[in-house]
Amino acid sequence: MKIFLIDFENVKSKGLSGIDMLESDDTVIILYSENSDTISFEMHRKVMKCRADIEYFKVHVGGKNALDFQLSTLLGYIVARGEHSHAFIISNDRGFDFLHDFWHGNYVEGIRTVVYRTRNISQALNYAQGSAATVKADEPDDESEQASAPVIEEDVFEPSESLIESIDEQKEQKAEEEPEPDPKTDVKPKTRTPRPRGYMPNLTHILQEVCTAEQIQQISELLSESETKEELHNSLAKIYKQQATDFYKLIRPRYLRLKQLYLKENPGQVSDEPENKTADEPVNVEASAPVPDKLTSLILDNVDAEFESEADRIRKCVLAAQTKQQFYIRMVKEFGKTTGCRIYKGIKNSCEQLLEAARECEG
Repeated sequence: MKIFLIDFENVKSKGLSGIDMLESDDTVIILYSENSDTISFEMHRKVMKCRADIEYFKVHVGGKNALDFQLSTLLGYIVARGEHSHAFIISNDRGFDFLHDFWHGNYVEGIRTVVYRTRNISQALNYAQGSAATVKADEPDDESEQASAPVIEEDVFEPSESLIESIDEQKEQKAEEEPEPDPKTDVKPKTRTPRPRGYMPNLTHILQEVCTAEQIQQISELLSESETKEELHNSLAKIYKQQATDFYKLIRPRYLRLKQLYLKENPGQVSDEPENKTADEPVNVEASAPVPDKLTSLILDNVDAEFESEADRIRKCVLAAQTKQQFYIRMVKEFGKTTGCRIYKGIKNSCEQLLEAARECEG
């Protein structure tokens, strides 16, 4: 999992040479300014076909070396998060070599991300694979054939905000001191723990840190018998007293999803409506909990738990999009930049499956 910070003012389209060799778990951030906001048509075609996540960051100029300072600050944020095996600075400016010396010197310990500068993406990939061979850029020297339009429209699409988002929760871990990473060695990317499937595995996953197996089984019975969140809370309070609130807070944001899974696995458990219920009485939406279609199920399986209640709005965005980029734009318009980026980041690895399911729904 590698990330590339492109000093576009310095390298222009040549720095993107090799972008078509990137993988889907790689990220490219193109830092540009009003002084350098055009790209050659040939390179634009490669960028559009690239499997990696492409993000754009318009640098606010007005002072000397404005782009360099903002790139260096962004690099520090990325290295501190430790989510990437390599962080490459794509620039001809040798001053960035001091960043490599800083991060891999004696001042900072426990750095997991390898920091290095190269002139283009091809050379960076060779370095990551342990080869020092220089790859000649395949871009022409003549930059005259460039698209006159800016790289991106600011008011529509600014994916760079997905990297500068707030972190709601961070688990503090003090690992044993590890040796400084060898720049020639690839660091294996973190693997995402798959979400549990099914009603009981999901409920167990939610409560396993605070409940015993016997308590989970009892809570499962209360949840399956409840018709609303409030009814579940009252049932928990009768049995668990003060602990009830703690249990309820964990279940509440996932209540509808758990009910849907239970009804899907136990269709015979759906009770008929009481005989004394009149036609004028409102139908309880939570109690009915319809089994979701394939697209909605995929969304619920991949979206972060705190956004499960937004499944219908996310579904609308998927149905309105034809490509991964269009889906991102729809999400930003529907939820705003910050929330849209956070939701998208959690489900972007399943975008192809979501779009395929959307096409099946339309068909």
